Amino acid sequence: MLFIVLFTVLSFLIAQSFRFLKYYQSRFFSLVFLSFISYLLAHFVSFHTAFYVSLLLLCVVSVVSISRNGLFIDKKAEGVFLASFAYFIFLRSLIPDIFGAEKLMDVAFINTVLRAESFPPPDPFFAGGVLDCYYYFGYVVGAVITLLSFSPPEIGFNIAIAAIAAYSFMLVYGLLKDIVSERAALLGMAFVLFSGNLYAVYELVADIVTLHPPSFLYYWNATRVIDGTINEFPYFSFIHADFHAHVVAIPLKILAVSFLYGIWRGKNIKPYSLSMVIISAVVYLTNSWDAPILLFLIACVALKRKDLALPIACVAATVLASTTIHSASAMIVEAGAKTSLDEFLLFFSIPFAFAYYYLREERKVMLFSLPLALFTSLFVPIAISVLPLVAAAAKRCRKDFFALLVLTGCVTVLIPEFVAVESRLNTVFKFYLVAWILLTIPGAVALYDIFRNLRGEPVEGGEKSRLAIFMLALFAMSFVYPVVATPIRYCKAEMTLDGMAFTKAYGEYDAIKWLRGKKGIIAEAASECYTYGGRFAALTGNPTIVGWACHEVQWRGNGEELAKRIADLRTVYTKPSVELLKKYNVRYVVVGYEERREYRATPEIFEEMVKKGLLKRAYEDRGVVIFAVKEAAKLQ
Repeated sequence: MLFIVLFTVLSFLIAQSFRFLKYYQSRFFSLVFLSFISYLLAHFVSFHTAFYVSLLLLCVVSVVSISRNGLFIDKKAEGVFLASFAYFIFLRSLIPDIFGAEKLMDVAFINTVLRAESFPPPDPFFAGGVLDCYYYFGYVVGAVITLLSFSPPEIGFNIAIAAIAAYSFMLVYGLLKDIVSERAALLGMAFVLFSGNLYAVYELVADIVTLHPPSFLYYWNATRVIDGTINEFPYFSFIHADFHAHVVAIPLKILAVSFLYGIWRGKNIKPYSLSMVIISAVVYLTNSWDAPILLFLIACVALKRKDLALPIACVAATVLASTTIHSASAMIVEAGAKTSLDEFLLFFSIPFAFAYYYLREERKVMLFSLPLALFTSLFVPIAISVLPLVAAAAKRCRKDFFALLVLTGCVTVLIPEFVAVESRLNTVFKFYLVAWILLTIPGAVALYDIFRNLRGEPVEGGEKSRLAIFMLALFAMSFVYPVVATPIRYCKAEMTLDGMAFTKAYGEYDAIKWLRGKKGIIAEAASECYTYGGRFAALTGNPTIVGWACHEVQWRGNGEELAKRIADLRTVYTKPSVELLKKYNVRYVVVGYEERREYRATPEIFEEMVKKGLLKRAYEDRGVVIFAVKEAAKLQ
């Protein structure tokens, strides 16, 4: 509890430095700013030094600001943050494990950031490499949240997951509250971030009809609707709880939209513009997939304002940020497959329906576009559902910011039908998540009109109608997923935030704690991705010879080197020699659960090297033995 309180208080304090923004914006932008300054300084000093220097400066500015102007707070926005934070903290306490999917990789990157002597940080799964092969800024944010809470990484990880979700909820609420009533803002916030798709309704009905209760995979299946791709939406990302780039980028996108809306309206233009330059760089460093979409939005807003300075500055910031990332897989290729209309509608029908409702006054334009949409659907099946909305949004976007969001969302959905970056799987994954947010925000604004319509209030675009009742039914359906999936996903009650507690089942909890206090390259099992392999590197921040090779080959394109390392590592555990330990500058050799399973290794195989004084048993407990390579052996 103390860790949570410390994070809440310190994150609130640093927000006092940014009262030139709206409160809900300042709460998240202050965290982003602290992370960005720490990131820049860490290229010259250790990350810890960079963080504490940056935090001290922000705290001083905040204290001065409070003393001069009083406390800066929006109690309702803060209430949304605290309620959301408490909810997701509670969920993480039920099943806190940093294991499964890509969590082990995520905590590996957070740990290596925390231990970095300078940036780019070491690659924990490729000894001697650095993380400039991956957009890792999101893990800097995770490390900053961990340090703000003064918690160990295994607890900080879960606090960070909950915080990112809470910031997202507060940002959507704050943005909508500027447009609609407070109650409508809360409902709209739920629609954008707490809702699910129509597939979840379909699967639940199918389960009921067949008299089968929903299985554990119910929470998962709604994100694998379109064949051969991944289709996440925000609430799934939050409860799935990988601290991945696309998750950290969710509140970044919402913050950027709120800044652009302010610029569009001509409010607070200079502060928002300066902040957008930073956000442009940060978005690229966090999740590069979002950068071209954000730059498109910035350019459109700038054209409306007739101000080219903003897009030029944002492009420059993005280009500078791009020089720090060198991914082997970022190639544009032909998409190949097309999305089937039925799968598309099972995933996107509710957000699209609300976007159509938002633009309902443009029904004539939609009708005129139908012949083209029908013809195009012969080649691109989803065109029949997307192109009429594109036409309506294009007509309105010069005078309506939210129509611009709809237009951008539609274009984003259409791109993977023609080209892919790296792969169609990832392109659909990343672009559809952006589109979900861009489409549901205008849908949340439309929700306000729906409720007013049902109450009989005069609403621009039509009187009380069956359409509004139908939209209300869709709104209700969107909550089937969270209501059913949440208790399925969090079906235990461990009531702790210690994400490393699961390692006790393998007898390795204390060994990991011990090795965390050491420095040096580790030899441990190179198991497959998404498994327990690389767990000592992940949970201590010390690099291992090789781990999660299927990811490393995507980032580096170095399959031959990885195969050689995997073979060498097997030799270390079957026919150990000091030459291989010297080759990779190994300091610690782990013999634990995974080494026994993967290589059938035992500590006794290293006894000859111990007798020769090349190794010593530095740690031994609960079946785990960690050998330290003696300095003399390293010099031989």
